[in-house]
Amino acid sequence: MARRRIQRTAEARRVQRIYAVVGLVFLVFMSINILGENYVYTQSRDTYQSIINSEQIISNIEHELYNINQEMLSIAAGVAEDPLQSDASISASFNEIKRLGTSYKEMQGVTEKLQHRFTVAEYAIRSYERKIDELKNNPQSASSTQNMYRQEIAPLQAVANEMLAALTDIGTQETLRSEGSIAQQHGFSQGVLALLTVLLFTTMTIVGVMQIRSMQEIHEKESELDEQAARLDRTRQKMFDAAHMNILTGLNNRYALESTLEDLIGEVQFNIAVFDMDNFRAVNDQLGYEVGDEYLSTLAERLKEEYAENCDIYNISGNEFALIFGDDLSDMQAQQLAEQVRQMMGSPVMVAGVVLQNSCSGALYHVLPSENMSITSLLMRLDSALHEAKRQGGNRMFYI
Repeated sequence: MARRRIQRTAEARRVQRIYAVVGLVFLVFMSINILGENYVYTQSRDTYQSIINSEQIISNIEHELYNINQEMLSIAAGVAEDPLQSDASISASFNEIKRLGTSYKEMQGVTEKLQHRFTVAEYAIRSYERKIDELKNNPQSASSTQNMYRQEIAPLQAVANEMLAALTDIGTQETLRSEGSIAQQHGFSQGVLALLTVLLFTTMTIVGVMQIRSMQEIHEKESELDEQAARLDRTRQKMFDAAHMNILTGLNNRYALESTLEDLIGEVQFNIAVFDMDNFRAVNDQLGYEVGDEYLSTLAERLKEEYAENCDIYNISGNEFALIFGDDLSDMQAQQLAEQVRQMMGSPVMVAGVVLQNSCSGALYHVLPSENMSITSLLMRLDSALHEAKRQGGNRMFYI
């Protein structure tokens, strides 16, 4: 009897020790899992905040560049009401860009690659500023000012904007890589949790209600984290779509075009064309921006309906469109199709009860795989050809 009592006491102590060890292991693994989940959540939150801050700074710099360009346009056109005030406004915008640049460099979570590309963008902005200072320090005639703006200042401004756009695209790529790393960490944490659940289920079946309650708490925590991750993924997807889509026309924008060109240049031969409505500003000035927006939306719908099967269509800015023709089209077919597009865009359109018709100018470039050029160089050549078509009176195609 005494012996059985001793055996039962020993067995009870052994079971208690097992429960204590298993309970301790359970607490340790649960603590590690919770810390891991919180780490993943913190990383996701910090990454998202870094994206927001970076995009905001780049957007503010682009806004300041836009203000500078508007002032330069008024100066070049000779319509600036107060040139001194315009100069002061330009200087203030460049100072704000420098301040924003300092904030960007001090921001946490920015990779070395992004910092390097931002430095390149700063060089482009400084070149743009120096050329403007050169014009301010050496006043010229109205015609000379206009020529200098069109031939030297405007291309530098376009390069600066393209550098910032490329920076945003690289930031998006860095974000996608970061998301992959976070997903791996999250998957590892989930795997640890699954293993712990199996071990506890096989060794602590008598724990009963306490075990069930613990598991319920774990699952509730997982559900919260999964829901937070899902919301973050949806937000990122919306940001990505907004960055690559023109909201007004529903067409892919300049960022999407550059992404496509990055895959094509140096790999295949293709034809790319750009089109711009002649004197489109008059529509906005005379009939209002709402009519102008509806006009562009109507043109975009026509392009999609009639030419989407033969080419990729992009609305790269305002009333400027770009088309990349399929490789199943010959050069002659691409030229004929480009001319058809130009004529269609210049045909009459019924907008808000008014028939509108603007001529259209375009430029077509046949790119060979052997041409070792950057996206910026290609777009600058197309832009120069387009301006040449307009300089010759517009309403024509310019073939490179």
